[in-house]
Amino acid sequence: MKDRKMIQYDLRKAKVLRKEKLFGILKKNKSYDYFDLTFPDKYVDECYNWIDFEKSEIFATDETGNVIKILSHQQELELIAENKSDSQKKYSFETKKVVFGKNFDYDFDLFKIPHYSWGIYVSERLKNKLESAKITGIGFAESKEKLGKMWKPHFPIIEFEGIKTVGNNV
Repeated sequence: MKDRKMIQYDLRKAKVLRKEKLFGILKKNKSYDYFDLTFPDKYVDECYNWIDFEKSEIFATDETGNVIKILSHQQELELIAENKSDSQKKYSFETKKVVFGKNFDYDFDLFKIPHYSWGIYVSERLKNKLESAKITGIGFAESKEKLGKMWKPHFPIIEFEGIKTVGNNV
């Protein structure tokens, strides 16, 4: 992953405990060394600049049912701040489609867009490299249909200016 362009990540050593059978009903905890790989939201600010909010379908709805089209990441942050304040106004948010415009950096092999999707998106280059290295414990959904009913509402349609696709989700 070091030779790939991606959002910054944190990698920490982790211990995984698993109960394993010893004899019959006797079980013992066995420890395994792993790594915890996380992509904290604090590293994704530049990804928001890639979004063409005019072409995207990102909405806030207030308690009266009034729908507001989100036209910038700053606008979304302001509405979230209002939710957290003592204001009587409260908003719910929905992202149906995210369009990456001319600012999108096609050199990135891994990114995410918190607030707008639960996905971690990978390039075909990185997907192929992970598969050829036989990395396990990771899956890819190349279309929204592969996500399953529970996950679909949290993964919007992803489009790149001039290209229609849903991308690869980790």
